[in-house]
Amino acid sequence: MIKLLQKYTKFTNTLPTYISFNFSKWSKPKKSSKPKQRKVGYAISDEKAAKLSQSENEIEQKKAKEKALQTDQFKPEKHIKTQIADYDQQLTDDRLFSLLSDYNFRFQGKRLVQPKKTPEQIQEFQKIEEKKIIYPNPNSIPQKQPPGLFRKADVVYFNPENLVNQKFKSQLKPISPTKTSKRTGVLGYKLGMTSIWDKWGTLVPLTVIQLDRCQVVQVKTEEKEGYNALQLGIGELNPKRIKKPQIGHFMKSNIPSKKDLTEFKVSKDCLLPPGFMLSARHFTPGQLVDVSGISVGKGFQGCVKRWNFKMQDATHGNSLSHRVPGSTGQRQDPGRVFKQKKMPGRMGFKKVNIHNLQVYKIDVENSLVYIRGNVPGKPGTCISIKDALLQKDFNNEFLNFPTFIEMEDVKLANVIVANPPEKDPSEEYIHDNDVID
Repeated sequence: MIKLLQKYTKFTNTLPTYISFNFSKWSKPKKSSKPKQRKVGYAISDEKAAKLSQSENEIEQKKAKEKALQTDQFKPEKHIKTQIADYDQQLTDDRLFSLLSDYNFRFQGKRLVQPKKTPEQIQEFQKIEEKKIIYPNPNSIPQKQPPGLFRKADVVYFNPENLVNQKFKSQLKPISPTKTSKRTGVLGYKLGMTSIWDKWGTLVPLTVIQLDRCQVVQVKTEEKEGYNALQLGIGELNPKRIKKPQIGHFMKSNIPSKKDLTEFKVSKDCLLPPGFMLSARHFTPGQLVDVSGISVGKGFQGCVKRWNFKMQDATHGNSLSHRVPGSTGQRQDPGRVFKQKKMPGRMGFKKVNIHNLQVYKIDVENSLVYIRGNVPGKPGTCISIKDALLQKDFNNEFLNFPTFIEMEDVKLANVIVANPPEKDPSEEYIHDNDVID
């Protein structure tokens, strides 16, 4: 027994040392943590007492909010942010319900179930919708994004030009042009391309451009600014992104915010009042125009694609130098690379001007202008269209100065197409025995 006790005592003495050497602090079992109990009878500093009182007040506020939600008393702490007066829209019942459900989910973790509308409520809602007028005022048109490559365009089936330009009827009158008279251009968004069959059976490629509420924002005169020009605006700017100087700039002419602004130099007899809205009738099908826009960006490209360089030999000792530009200069003389040397770099995303394109068709109801041929830019880019600079004598037969002014009691066509050529352009390829309708 004595020997057994001696062995037991030796084992117990070596056990803690064995555990400490063979087990790290991460593998040791954690101690059972007991919640700290507040000691009674000890003094607490003022800072600790203030923190405890704040935490208790927060808990009471949360409980009060939960009770208010249970009794359907929705009173948010902050007022719901509204937009500018021109864009102020009343909150619908669905929008208020979504706000209430989000507010409830934040504190209770439960989503509310929207109650179903009764047949009487549905009938009342339908009556209200019938009374609504589409876009009664151009300042109250709902916000929309410009068209893009993966986003279709919102085609507006109501042109507000007639409503906006009613107050300018007494100020504008058609004039007879002179050699120095120059009209303003127009801004539009590129929607894409299409094609139309001609009377003679030729396929005409067309670019579709939409004039999205193009208005005169500012008038610059020679007396004040030193030259005559008109600043036009198009589209719609998000009210969250409007800055205070922009608000004052648009309020001077009493128009809604515009996304894109461009200035066109005009002659003194072709000035238009601020707020005047230009329509697709500004152009006449058959006239020639100059179009400018930002081309599609291609990224970093080599000389073969960017500048149409000739490729080097594919074989006969040439290796790894098939698409390189070659020599860019000499050694000591001149000892540098000349400026404007054609080299690899970023291609595209620059302003491109195309001259003497034909206006083939206009659609007044949808504010669309169809231009023959291609136009720089991808769908959604802002494009400026103005009368052809080098074809004044040809365009004088078509143009209306200072712009198209509607006459009373005169019905006009909504869709106008340019006259096709008198002779068949492919007539020389037709045989005498062929039957022609």
